[in-house]
Amino acid sequence: MIADLCEQYIQLQLKYNRTISRLCADVLAQGEDALLLQLLREGRPMLAGEIVDRLGLTSGRVANIFKRLEEKGLVERLHDEVDRRRVYVTLTEAGAACARERYDVLVACNRAVLESLGEEDARAALRLMEKSLRILQD
Repeated sequence: MIADLCEQYIQLQLKYNRTISRLCADVLAQGEDALLLQLLREGRPMLAGEIVDRLGLTSGRVANIFKRLEEKGLVERLHDEVDRRRVYVTLTEAGAACARERYDVLVACNRAVLESLGEEDARAALRLMEKSLRILQD
């Protein structure tokens, strides 16, 4: 039975590969948007290393993202007053506004899908998604 379900799951992934790829690019942000949204979610300045860990990107990739966002005036780096080697990253006012705008777009896109499912199925889908992600994470 599980083998059959696994086969169906793989077939769905193959059938909707283009949609999944688009979702990964749009919803599961991995660049500037991901960093902005992570800072917005935390609501506090974060150490550069924390961001690397949360996003699962290399420190070099995150450093490049910091640089681009800093050039755009969306984030700023703050050195710890006690240990100058520790660098915190925080949203600027413009960065917070940009992150909230991106978040609102994500909410609108997901709202349409969840409303189409109906409340009961939407709750079940979210519960199963979280359970699946926890299993994959472990």
